[in-house]
Amino acid sequence: MVGVGAEAGEAGALAAQGRELGGYFDYVGRLADVLDAALRDPQPRSPVVPMYKYLPSRAVPIGRNVTLRNVAVRQTSSEAPRAGYADLPPGVEFEPKDEPLRRDINLLGRVLGQVLIEQEGRRLFEAEEEIRLLCKRLRFDYDPALDERLRALIDGLGQEDLERIVRAFSVYFQLVNIAERYHRVRRRRQYESSPENPPQRASVASALSRLKDEGLDAGSLQEVLDGLNVGLVLTAHPTEATRRSVRRKHERIGEMLASLESPSLTWRERRRLEEGLAEEITVLWQTDELRVRRPAVVQEIERTLLFFEHPLISATLEAYREFEDELAIQFPDGTPRLGRVLEFGSWVGGDQDGNPFVEPRMINTALGLHRALILKRHMSTVSELVDHMSQSERLTGVSGELGAAIEQYERLMPQVAERYKPIDPNELYRKMLLLIAERLRATLEEPESAAAYDGVSGFLDDLFLIRDSLVAHGGRRTAAGGLRDLIRQAQVFGFHLAKLDVRQESSTVVQATAAVVAQATGEDLLEMDEPERAECLRRLLSGPDLPDETPDDLSEESRKVLDTFERIRAARDEFSETPVETFVLSMAHHASDVLCVQLLARRAGLLEVDEEGRCTSNHLRVSPLFETVDDLKRAPDALRNLLDDPFYRSSLSHGGDLQEIMLGYSDSGKDAGYVASNWTLYKAQGHLVSVAGEHGVRLRVFHGRGGSASRGGGPSYQAIMAQPPGTLDGSIRITEQGEVISFKYSMRGLARRNLDTILAAVLEATADHSPPEPEPHWVEAMEELSATARKAYRRLVYEDERFLPFFSQASPIGELSSLNMGSRPAKRVQNAEVESLRAIPWVFAWTQNRFLLPSWYGSGTALRFCTESEEKLRNTREMYRSWPFFRTLVDFMQMTLAKSDLRIAKTYTSLVSDGKVRDELWSKISEEHGACVGALLLITDNENLLDDSPVLQRSIRLRNPYVDPLSYVQVSLLRRLRDLPEDSPGRESVLKTLLLTVSGISSGLLNTG
Repeated sequence: MVGVGAEAGEAGALAAQGRELGGYFDYVGRLADVLDAALRDPQPRSPVVPMYKYLPSRAVPIGRNVTLRNVAVRQTSSEAPRAGYADLPPGVEFEPKDEPLRRDINLLGRVLGQVLIEQEGRRLFEAEEEIRLLCKRLRFDYDPALDERLRALIDGLGQEDLERIVRAFSVYFQLVNIAERYHRVRRRRQYESSPENPPQRASVASALSRLKDEGLDAGSLQEVLDGLNVGLVLTAHPTEATRRSVRRKHERIGEMLASLESPSLTWRERRRLEEGLAEEITVLWQTDELRVRRPAVVQEIERTLLFFEHPLISATLEAYREFEDELAIQFPDGTPRLGRVLEFGSWVGGDQDGNPFVEPRMINTALGLHRALILKRHMSTVSELVDHMSQSERLTGVSGELGAAIEQYERLMPQVAERYKPIDPNELYRKMLLLIAERLRATLEEPESAAAYDGVSGFLDDLFLIRDSLVAHGGRRTAAGGLRDLIRQAQVFGFHLAKLDVRQESSTVVQATAAVVAQATGEDLLEMDEPERAECLRRLLSGPDLPDETPDDLSEESRKVLDTFERIRAARDEFSETPVETFVLSMAHHASDVLCVQLLARRAGLLEVDEEGRCTSNHLRVSPLFETVDDLKRAPDALRNLLDDPFYRSSLSHGGDLQEIMLGYSDSGKDAGYVASNWTLYKAQGHLVSVAGEHGVRLRVFHGRGGSASRGGGPSYQAIMAQPPGTLDGSIRITEQGEVISFKYSMRGLARRNLDTILAAVLEATADHSPPEPEPHWVEAMEELSATARKAYRRLVYEDERFLPFFSQASPIGELSSLNMGSRPAKRVQNAEVESLRAIPWVFAWTQNRFLLPSWYGSGTALRFCTESEEKLRNTREMYRSWPFFRTLVDFMQMTLAKSDLRIAKTYTSLVSDGKVRDELWSKISEEHGACVGALLLITDNENLLDDSPVLQRSIRLRNPYVDPLSYVQVSLLRRLRDLPEDSPGRESVLKTLLLTVSGISSGLLNTG
């Protein structure tokens, strides 16, 4: 089955040879016998090798005048196993350290092939293999006749067969992704297998070692750590195509791969594990990976919380513990303390921007689900400690404060005290923990009862009582065990789990504010220019109380906005902590947009003013989100106008003089293209930091990054280290969006590694107080590069009236709305313009058709000028070597271009009805692609894209041939679907298979939006 590797050979040849041995299952049985015999033999005389190596050579016909030969060579005892795939491109092999990955993918591929034959029969298996082998041959030795044969084969397949073939490739990629993710966990464990090993790159251990070598002492490091705070904000976006039930199966398969690593397994245990693996893959095959219905918002909340439940909470505690342990190892004298350096937020249930299904009441729903999950987690952890902490007062002693607390709680909860009377009266730690567990239960189920905690601070006080008593009575080691993790769990996650951000679009907020102003003063806010509007809002903010009556003739949308602020205030009253701290104002343009939020916050009682018009309390931070290139350019002036206002400046003093600004990568990329967007974001950060510094305010940048490079995606470490000098002062927030959450946090070890990487990058970037500024001539070159790239991008995307019809027909953008991935609609406004498209489905569609155009178009034109002379090329190479921003820009572009494939992309252009438009736009796009690739190779001085990143290069090269069949099928299905009448009974079946190709291509390319 699909790429099973050198051990299984060409699957088509394997199937044919299996028939010679009396059938496929006889072959599998014989292979199992060979393996079992080898495992029983403590000293095998020769290496166990795949059974097919003993089979005769056989040519397998795959098309007219085409054969692929599987040459069988018996491996002798003196030969080392070769790490490789049968389908490796020339020059691509696995290094010894990655041999386990090759082994896992081979195993999973073999099992899937067996399942496919069991479930669907040999005829379908061989049809799938013929398509796969044709695609492989076309990639490595293109032949137009073969291309035509492949199209004819796919077009001639029945709908049912086509659906199953698509599912075969899709499930294969799911299994490959599991193996690659687990291999990242394995590699980290290899680094940690001995204290003598060097620390893994981009880890806290590596960062601390480097900082120490550069002369940073414990005192200076403590200052850095005191200001360190990383906020990761999980969001729901219409790019997460994996169903929850499918994700659970992925988790179990990953766990089985981990179990198979154990060297102590008996042969029977190993066989049971492999049988369990086959069962899990069988069930995965029989599970519909597409949702029948679009998920409701509540389901999105629950799906996000699953990642917290497993593995994020546990991985976070491990990340904290390892950080603290590493501090103790590298700075044994005066070990720095670690505060709350890592915490979490969520938009799921609070992100109302363009999503009519996120009603204001979802705020209450989300917060309630957050609270229930973390309280149950605290209760479970306390119960584990109850079983563990059996110390007797007669043998160790207990502090008087702990004894007094127990007596107080027994009086408070007499029925509980009676229930626990049978417990040994000397086991006071156990008794105290049981009482704490009861208080947590009351907090969850009876929050109004006297036994319930008012907030997490009371819970922590009880845990500190236990810790202090242990430390004072010979229990220091016990205090540093599970109790330490529970204390950290309470400190980081509180009773709220993750702070919920509320997000709304600026025009919606302004409309609601205008209604309030009209009701209060009769003034028309919408008719005012920016200075007049800002002055009006400042006057109302610092003046007498606004009337809180609901304005007359209020639109339903504005009513929801006012209701939202009321629910934020009610949540603050209900929770001892502040579960909603931030209002994210998307599509922010001016200072008055922020003041509108403050006026509505004041109306709801979240912002209070004294009789002299001074702000006395502020319980809602406003984070304006600047998204388009023009808004990013205006952002520094907007911030200056805010901070020049004494009232607004005083409102920040109630939040630690911290101003948060969110930067949007998605819409700026769609607006101006990859290069111009990134350069504008880079400059905007520097200007914003300068403005904040002038006014004595700390700036925290909230990065709205997505999954793809065109939306700010890419490796977190490089992205953080490439930030402008002086802009990262320890505090940062980053969105984790869509499929990125699954990619980074689907396994505990994987989640731990990603958290470690982000903390390392922020620590290094913050501790480096004198990063080099870019050379003036680099800045000048970037200005020219950005302007040229933006002009070329907009000339195609916005100024060529033929572009939108071309894009609509040459991509599945119109069909994506049928894929029930997220609750959010694909468009902000329903009209036929590029501007109306959300950035996420925009990028998603370009990924599906293998163009990946938003991540590179325009760059070829611009980079051509940077490499047209020896002097310019020398300067550009210097920028690449010495400027982290430019290097990251180029490397992320390399990654995207390596994933793109213009030969496959051209098949999508066959869907464009106007031949002249198709040919002319294709010519422009392909020429730009070639110019971009050529320029990048010159700049990096490489022969191939990603020569400096061999692991990523190999992964992409291995995946691309297996994505190809899905792309060919998708083109065929798009043509079929568009030819069918709207009322055709066959549309549903074709659409379902089409959407399966969408999911499969996403899995294969590891990118959606």
